Amino acid sequence: MMAGVFARTRVEPAVVVAAAAVAYLLAAPQVLSGAVSAGAALLLAAPALLAAAAAVAARARRRGRWLLLAAAAGCALAGGLELGTRLWQAGRGAGLPLAVVDELHGVLVRDDRPQGAAAGYRVAVDRVVSTRLAAQASARFTVDLTLPVAGSERGYRGRRVVVSGVTLHGQAPGRIAVSGGGRLTLASYVGPAAAARARARAAVEWMVLDQGGPGAALLLALLLGDRHHLRAEEVEAFRRAGALHLLALSGLHVGLVYALAAALGRGLGMAGMLLAPRWQRGWLALAAAVGVGAVFLYVELAGTRPSLARATVMLALARLAAGAGRPTRSLNVLALSAIVVVATDPRAVQELSFQLSYAALFGILQLGPWTARRLPGWLPPALRSAVGMAVGAQATTLPLVLAVFGRVHPIGVVSGLVMVPYTALFLWSGIACIALSELSRGAMQPLTHDLLHLLYSGLTMLNDLFGQAPGIRW
Repeated sequence: MMAGVFARTRVEPAVVVAAAAVAYLLAAPQVLSGAVSAGAALLLAAPALLAAAAAVAARARRRGRWLLLAAAAGCALAGGLELGTRLWQAGRGAGLPLAVVDELHGVLVRDDRPQGAAAGYRVAVDRVVSTRLAAQASARFTVDLTLPVAGSERGYRGRRVVVSGVTLHGQAPGRIAVSGGGRLTLASYVGPAAAARARARAAVEWMVLDQGGPGAALLLALLLGDRHHLRAEEVEAFRRAGALHLLALSGLHVGLVYALAAALGRGLGMAGMLLAPRWQRGWLALAAAVGVGAVFLYVELAGTRPSLARATVMLALARLAAGAGRPTRSLNVLALSAIVVVATDPRAVQELSFQLSYAALFGILQLGPWTARRLPGWLPPALRSAVGMAVGAQATTLPLVLAVFGRVHPIGVVSGLVMVPYTALFLWSGIACIALSELSRGAMQPLTHDLLHLLYSGLTMLNDLFGQAPGIRW
């Protein structure tokens, strides 16, 4: 019966190309040998996606055919060049043997992420140094590091860093591993834009944390994905309740920002139509642009995580199609967003957040409506739809969650019905509390602090309640 859901799925060109791109980029580092050159990797990458495009191009209209081929070629070029560069440089140390390299110079490409007493860093290396040989060489590769937090100062994206006391290994195909204790030193930012972004993020963090208490720490985690101030037991409580995904920035956050900004844009549009009724379409376009623009600014501030990138690209594509008067299919928009994400960052397919985000939304789109139609008719339509989406997301992410974490909490199907709207309420209220506190210059902070703490207590009680349900271990 379940197979019928997928058998009736209309296979679109964008879906086939996206699936081919993701599958190729997932398998290539394991399939291809580290001895493959950059040119050979590119030649292997291009046919993989162009063949998929050619197989379905005949079913597309002429305009769609060219768009499809261009998208496939872009994915192949981006993925092939990236993979080829990584394979070519692995084991060579960009001019220095890996065994003698003990210092890395580069730029942080994402904000540091807490991992217990340490923090995770992703560094785009542009220079390697061997202190024992007093030699250095240019390089181009990316490494993930887990190092002790560099003092009390945060490491924001776009900041130059020096990583010393490490040892490099090129054991895995196309990957450079790092071992050794290591020490990270923060330097200046690469430009004014990166420095301005860091100052803006630090200001937002300060405004949130100024509310005080554990509620402020949770609000910061939900708003910017910053778990630095969350206790380990709080994160575990979300996991036991099957609601850990609420701490990951995703479509919920993008939708919240868009709703707020779009409301402002509609207000501007209505005021504009009163002043110049002839430009009605222009004012409507301005309202949509304000919403989408605010989302892009939010993603830039929070960090371009795969789940945020997916939600943002989907929103932009949907708004673009609506503005052009074109019909949209959710599965097509999902696939096109995957093409855009892997074309701009092929490494994203290796990240768990990318895999879970797309798997969950695919389940929501494909299994959600099917499940909702089979629920008792006396249930309210909104409840049937919510249950269907929860079941769909759980079903398609179940194998991946079990493989990675070794356990799953089915109570998430039920807890999500309560905790998703409550979390949205917590976010809305938290933003309002910050605005009131800042506008009153701190005069209303005692009131906003108490309100935030009350809402936090409610969320904690829900976590404790749903966390009583047993989980399933692999």
